[in-house]
Amino acid sequence: MLSGRDQLRPQFSEVQALVIAKDVFGVVGEIRELPSERDRNFYLLTDVGEEYVLKIAATSEPRAILEFQNQAMRHLQKSAEGVRSSRIISTRSGEPIGVVDDAAGVSHFVRLVSYLPGKVMAEVNPHSAKFLQELGVFFGHLSKALDSFTHPAANRELYWDLKRAPTTIRQYLNHIPDDGQRALVEEILRTFENEVQPHLAELRTSVIHNDGNDNNIIVSWREPTTPLQFGILDFGDMVWSHTVFELAVAVTYAILDKPDPVTAAAHVVGGYHSVFPLTELEIELLFHLVRTRLAMSVSISAYQKTLEPGNEYLTISERDRVPSLNLCTNSQTSKVLCKASLAAIAT
Repeated sequence: MLSGRDQLRPQFSEVQALVIAKDVFGVVGEIRELPSERDRNFYLLTDVGEEYVLKIAATSEPRAILEFQNQAMRHLQKSAEGVRSSRIISTRSGEPIGVVDDAAGVSHFVRLVSYLPGKVMAEVNPHSAKFLQELGVFFGHLSKALDSFTHPAANRELYWDLKRAPTTIRQYLNHIPDDGQRALVEEILRTFENEVQPHLAELRTSVIHNDGNDNNIIVSWREPTTPLQFGILDFGDMVWSHTVFELAVAVTYAILDKPDPVTAAAHVVGGYHSVFPLTELEIELLFHLVRTRLAMSVSISAYQKTLEPGNEYLTISERDRVPSLNLCTNSQTSKVLCKASLAAIAT
């Protein structure tokens, strides 16, 4: 069984995190906790204006996975055009990963990374056609860079990996309280198994970031007339999988709350294809992949809501994804998206 939300999240207060930052990394300042799913993350502003994020990992997170994330960030800094990511800050002893104990004496890995300035995509409005196309270009550069990156820890089982959608959805399906939503998720799952799974072996593979949601994308610009700059956060869901899944995840979040989600998706696809050309099969399957990612998100968030009913970050998926899920109800939309994407690619 694939693991779901980590029930062994680190138990550290902001005061304790500030002590860790000082003792392990020699950094002092003001601190506040950031929302997260598995780790504990804290924003740190030093007295001289430097900004960092302190990341304390759950006990279930192997060191190899954290090293995988660190190496990916270093790889992007060296070889990714137009992709910003955080820098790794060494401990006082020169190590990329430190170790701290909680109040119960349980050890946790801890890292400090640079803070990316800008706004998260969820706070940037409106998302014009140009914005969405540039977002697609950004993800194209990301896929292009990660296509040449490998790491031994990349081959792992992850419940957010789209190729494992049947296992994940079935594991959490019964937590969806609404009968209509649950039936729609079941229909999407059947379509994935019938239309997508038989073709998975034909799709390209690579390391993917796998979590390009609107709270993990940082947007900045010097002036309104200058090109947008995008950055990416949270490498915790990276995995070796099918390359087009990167685009599918990005499209899933880009269409949320859009009056015309198909056109919005086509703009992202066109930008992506201009940097990292898609195959005909990838274009054909993209709509089904977006539907499946939405179904996974609704299923997982329903389960997470039972664990932490008051955690808004964990239940935001359910609030935002269900309306989009209801838009994706027929195969005709698949044909429209494919046609719109091809038109965007051709321009």
